[in-house]
Amino acid sequence: MIVSGGIDREMYLKIGGALSGRGFTALLLDGPGQGESQRRGIHRRPDYETVCAAAVDFLSGRSDVDPARIAMLGQSLGGMEFGPSRA
Repeated sequence: MIVSGGIDREMYLKIGGALSGRGFTALLLDGPGQGESQRRGIHRRPDYETVCAAAVDFLSGRSDVDPARIAMLGQSLGGMEFGPSRA
């Protein structure tokens, strides 16, 4: 499960922890313009599907992940970014 949050870091971590605790592999994606990236001056980009594709490629390369079962969960800004970026 690829999880992308918005500005609320605590909720983002709670979602990832809950998924992990239920046996999911959870990749917490701090994409451009979100969370710590935003605080470091890394701004949003119009081609967010590039960011999502890199996350899917990363998980697909792991032996403990079934690429056919990768899902994305976006909260707040992360949900808005994932919408047009469906894998």
